[in-house]
Amino acid sequence: MAAKGNFVAGGSMWFRFGSMWRNRDVLQIYRRLYVLIAKCLLNLLHNRKNKKTIPMKLKLAFILLLAISIYSCGDSESAKDNIEIPSKKVYIWEGENSVVEIKTTLSSPTLKIDDTDIAQVEFKDNSIHISTFKTGSTTVYISDLLHNEASFSVIVGSIQQGIWEEKQIGIYQSDVEILAENQNAALELKATLKEGLINQLGSTYTFDENDNNLEIMHIDKDNNVVKYIGTYEYDKIKSILVLNYNDITELFTLYPIEYHGVRLEQDLTELYKLIYPNYGISKVLTTRYLIKPKNL
Repeated sequence: MAAKGNFVAGGSMWFRFGSMWRNRDVLQIYRRLYVLIAKCLLNLLHNRKNKKTIPMKLKLAFILLLAISIYSCGDSESAKDNIEIPSKKVYIWEGENSVVEIKTTLSSPTLKIDDTDIAQVEFKDNSIHISTFKTGSTTVYISDLLHNEASFSVIVGSIQQGIWEEKQIGIYQSDVEILAENQNAALELKATLKEGLINQLGSTYTFDENDNNLEIMHIDKDNNVVKYIGTYEYDKIKSILVLNYNDITELFTLYPIEYHGVRLEQDLTELYKLIYPNYGISKVLTTRYLIKPKNL
């Protein structure tokens, strides 16, 4: 990670001045700088005309001001190189926070975001900290004192957007966890529930953001398309998703996976304790995954 500022212990005067330079109003300093250079030039011309010896202090002052002017112009051309953002798009789940690390020599760059209703940003520890509030997309701008600018998009998603497909990808595999005193019964029950999860793969879920309507499209084992219409409730504070369809109510705890996927955990312990009171069941937990394509 880049160091904050340009001061190097034992370094030259130019590095110490460079750090100070970036922390002032550059335009105002430019004006004063050029006025001083102009005065130096006039004094030099006047002294040469009158054949007077130019004082050494005046010579040094002129050289110093000229060097600073050259340094600052060079810094203007390279300022964009001092702001490096790793990605042009940042995907975040609604209500979640994220941190974007950037490479910059600036100690306090200026941040601006187009829509503060969607997200807010703060610069801290050489990183941009993003807090999200609602779904949508907006743009974040980061600029230096010379008004050179870099930007990236923030895209905030939710379960209430688009079509989701129930599937397994890589480490994201449907699973069943059962704890019971009767081990043989637990293994049989696990196999039955696992088969049910496998049969659900390929089902699609459409969550209407406006009226909480739910549509489920499922292909049964005979390759027939079965369509269920119902409603859903989503508590984004508690991350609880409730599905109501075909006289069935299912409650899930929802865990976002980055931006394009969610893990749904369903605790069925109390239900199966009632169904199988003699199994000594203490835990029945199913895990399934809904994934959506990255085509925003």
